[in-house]
Amino acid sequence: MPQKTLTGYAKMFRMLSDDTRLKIFSILNAKKMTATDILKELDITQPTLSYHLTTMCEVRILKAATKWKWTYYSIDRKGINKMIRFLDGAKEVSE
Repeated sequence: MPQKTLTGYAKMFRMLSDDTRLKIFSILNAKKMTATDILKELDITQPTLSYHLTTMCEVRILKAATKWKWTYYSIDRKGINKMIRFLDGAKEVSE
């Protein structure tokens, strides 16, 4: 597997290794939400949330869709499925 691909997977998994980002992922697992709605569920500032949302979108864990003046965030199923396929490819090793 090319190093660039491995680096991409490492970034995706690193995004989910943070408690706050994992909580954001869990919140968005139920439905699409705006940053304002997500912020109500967390004990963080708006700039901090913005940073997390941006970085999660960059590695395709989340996606953002703008409708009029609102941006709705949701889980990027293609990105998550890519992670699952990567993990599914792990061979079981007998001891």
